[in-house]
Amino acid sequence: ADTRDIDYFGAGPLHETATKPDCGRDAAGHIITRSFAELTELHAISPVPVVVGGGVKARDLPALRKTGVDGFFVVSAVAGAADPAAAARELVETWKAAPRS
Repeated sequence: ADTRDIDYFGAGPLHETATKPDCGRDAAGHIITRSFAELTELHAISPVPVVVGGGVKARDLPALRKTGVDGFFVVSAVAGAADPAAAARELVETWKAAPRS
């Protein structure tokens, strides 16, 4: 496919998420999430950066970073936190501290 106009590929969901309840569902309504193995493969074949969202939590970031993907995006992990600024800092610090594959 022609990817000249694409900045990045958004993949997910990693986990079920209330933010977008219809995201990641098959025709029968079952939630389909992406495994770390699938994300590793996607990163390997994608001609553009891959970022992952959908239920991503700080505890996921070390394993997510090992897949080689280029980043992550969140909504509820920050917006739903008691201290959104602290939650955002934790996510960024955890991502930066995790080794890449």
